Amino acid sequence: AYIPMVPPKEFLQAPDGWTWHDRIVINDTCYIHGDPKSGRNAAWSWMNEHRMSTVIGHIHGHGGVQYSASPFRTTFAANAGCLIDPAAMAFRYGNKYANKATLGCVVVKNSTHAHFIPMETK
Repeated sequence: AYIPMVPPKEFLQAPDGWTWHDRIVINDTCYIHGDPKSGRNAAWSWMNEHRMSTVIGHIHGHGGVQYSASPFRTTFAANAGCLIDPAAMAFRYGNKYANKATLGCVVVKNSTHAHFIPMETK
């Protein structure tokens, strides 16, 4: 059976003016979904490739911020973890993996400072 692809704006009932990007740079920080990289150092790898502070959200099993500095610049690699419901049927596949979902978000203060905020389900 054919299942039509619903655009994110329609599916989420997003307000007018919202847009979607594969990668976007705001205030000298790159925001990207993060795939096809994986593992604990995925955000670090993207930061090095972009040569700028980078935030990703693809890696469910890891979350946090790592920093790198040179005489010229400080950058960060941030993995926002995820905001899924691990008990939901759509995410039960994660039960077979050792690293469970790291629930959280990243707050970016500027291109040189970010904070990971861990969250938990109740």
